[in-house]
Amino acid sequence: MYFLMEMNQIAINELNLKNSFFDSPHGLSNFKNYSSAADIARISIEVLKIPTLAKIVKWKSIKCDPVILSKDGEP
Repeated sequence: MYFLMEMNQIAINELNLKNSFFDSPHGLSNFKNYSSAADIARISIEVLKIPTLAKIVKWKSIKCDPVILSKDGEP
């Protein structure tokens, strides 16, 4: 719970997100999470400042093993 509270405070105070709320850190099948297009753009700008993540988002494709989620959205 503490992590999510901190995550939402950073979203508001440091990233200046106006229309986002995070109820889970991963966001998988959690309809309580939401973000506006403007907030996603702000997040994207911050992601591109991290060299490893900037490199990853340039990949055209990647093969991953499937993840099967339970009814509550957890792997």
